[in-house]
Formats: sequence, structure tokens, C-alpha cells
Amino acid sequence: NRDFISARAYVDVNILPWLTFNASFSPDIQSIREEGYDNTEVGDGAPSGRYNQTWYRQVNYTTNQLLRTNNTFGKHNLEGVLGHEYYSYKYDEIYGMRNTQGFQGLYVFSNFTNISSLTSGLTESSVESYFGRANYNYNSTYYLSATLRRDGNAKFPEHLRWANFWSLGAAWRLDQEKFFANPNIDLLKVRVSYGKMGNSDLDGNYYPYQPGYSIGYNNASASGAILTSLGSNDLTWETQKPFDAGVDFALFKGRLAGTFEYYYRNSDGLLFSVPQPYHNGGT
Repeated sequence: NRDFISARAYVDVNILPWLTFNASFSPDIQSIREEGYDNTEVGDGAPSGRYNQTWYRQVNYTTNQLLRTNNTFGKHNLEGVLGHEYYSYKYDEIYGMRNTQGFQGLYVFSNFTNISSLTSGLTESSVESYFGRANYNYNSTYYLSATLRRDGNAKFPEHLRWANFWSLGAAWRLDQEKFFANPNIDLLKVRVSYGKMGNSDLDGNYYPYQPGYSIGYNNASASGAILTSLGSNDLTWETQKPFDAGVDFALFKGRLAGTFEYYYRNSDGLLFSVPQPYHNGGT
């Protein structure tokens, strides 16, 4: 069985003709229930029979608040955004199995005598961002753009959780210049950009900076656990610094178009899992 609820809510407010505010809320809730039965005649459940259930529940939501401006004065045009975003993720599950069936045809836990297994898990994560972007052009000829954002991710320790990222870009449309007027040239734009981006993905690990333990390795009534990952209190964002330069062109009323481009990206602090020997606590 699977139940899924998804909703989208937003509000737009026109503060001034050139200034608007937008807020949105987007929740997604999913619940899954699975069950299995091994009979008393053949297979792994024979001769006593066994029954299991698994329940999953995933809740995630995103909230956004955006302040936008778009204003033209003379030959100048300025477009900008100031925003805040928050993303939350929570996943929990429970699994249970019982054996030794009492009566045929009743697939509920109370019809099975002994508990074979009972486990549960919980995963939580969140990301928060503050950002701004500005785009300016003069007479649709000279273009400037800039972005700045500050991101915080719960995957990293508190003292390294937040980082700043940015980008700058510029472009020049030569085809808009009077000295370059040519009826056969529809577009000729030179552009360049450079910036710093961040990456926090690490193989689906939600707590990579913390030492990881697997519990449930019990000895009779004594609780037990094993170390499964070492963690690192120095773990932080992977950074990437891309540089891009190019020329876009279109000729003969769009019959011929293309791009010449150079791209280079430097990555630092790469995030990936590193196997460790057993004597270091690896698994």
C-alpha cells in the first residue's frame, strides 16, 4: 500500500510596480506499507510459518521567500532577486517479523507467537540558503550579472556548516553596436563568467561528519553496536570554480548559428567515501 500527499501553496504581493514579494510552501508526504507471508508447507517459513510488515514514511518540504525587482529607466534595465530557502527531509521506517503461526488465513502479528526481528530507523537532514542575484544591461548591448549565496547544510559540523558562493558574468553584443551594423549578422555576443560553487553530496550519507554505529548487535539481553564509519570533524563543502568564455553567433536570418566556447573548472576538497582498514575502524 502506498499513500502520497503533495501540495503547493504560494502568495504573490505587488508592493510597487517594479517590486514584488513571493512566498511558497511545498510539502510532500509519502507512506508505504509492505507485508510478506511465508507459509507452513514449503519455503523458508516451513514448518511454522512466518509473517512480516515494513512501514516507511517520508516527509519533506521546501519553503521560499523571494523579493524581486525589475525596473527599466531610459536605456538601463536592472533585474534582481533577494531570497531565502529552507529544505527539510525526514525518513523513518520500522520492520517486524514474527513466526509460529496459530491459525490459517489470518495475516496479523497477533496470529504469530514468536518475535523473529524488530528494527527501526530514522534519517533527518536540512539545507538552508540565503541568496541574491542582480542582472543589468545597458541598451541590450552591455550585460553584467552577479550572484551571492550563503548555504548551510546539516551534513557538516556546526563550525563548517555554512559557506559562501558567488559568480560574476559579463557579455557584449557587438551586433547592437552602430559601428558593427551588418544585415547578415543577427547575433554576435562575447561573454565570460567565473564563480565559486558548492557541493554537499556524499553517496546518500546524511551524517558523514559523525562516527557511525550500527546498533542491534546484541548478546542475549546485553545491548551491542559496531562502528561502521569513522566520521571527520573537519568535513566541509566541496568547492568548484568554473571559468567560461565564449562567442555566440547567428547569421543570415538564423540559417547559421553556433557557439565557440572555452570552459575550465577547478575542484577542491572532493567529497567521496574512502575505504579504511579494519585496524582504523573501517568495515
